[in-house]
Amino acid sequence: MDSFMYGTTAYLKVWHGVELTNSDVSTLYGTRDSHGPSYYQCPAGSSNPSEGEALDSCAPCSAGEFSAPGRTSCTHCIAGSFGGAFSQSCTPCAAGLHSAATSSEADACSECASGTYSGASSASCTPCVAGKHLVTSATSSEPEACSDCTLGTYSASSSESCSSCPEGETNFTDRATSCVPSDLHQIHRGR
Repeated sequence: MDSFMYGTTAYLKVWHGVELTNSDVSTLYGTRDSHGPSYYQCPAGSSNPSEGEALDSCAPCSAGEFSAPGRTSCTHCIAGSFGGAFSQSCTPCAAGLHSAATSSEADACSECASGTYSGASSASCTPCVAGKHLVTSATSSEPEACSDCTLGTYSASSSESCSSCPEGETNFTDRATSCVPSDLHQIHRGR
């Protein structure tokens, strides 16, 4: 364990594999009097429920949690963000990624599944509605990500692509969710 001396007191310089700067050490140990440091404060990304205990009593926050320096407990990241061990704050998920609110172990955001999209800071990914399909990468918001199925194609449910109507069938409009026999199409058009 690396340490340095301040007067006659040795201070921890590396804590749980993280090298502390002089300002970290000053924050951690506070003011000094003839009896030693007046308090101990855990560094960012860690906590110690027994305030004032030795720095060795500080425990790193778990994945999906964060803390500012000196906190007695770690806080769970909100949905749509993540935090790794030793995080001082949570990082929002980028568009096309998500992190669920129930994920207390979110040390990274997860990619949206094929055929779904999300905006930034999303807790979940969303599929295109029936009659639409995903046209861009999953990193777009809905107006750009989903487009209407064109005449002669359909999407019965959320799908990443529209399907062509089977032979002998068609549809009457864009954004169709099904196809009908072609002879009905001719009746509809007044033939």
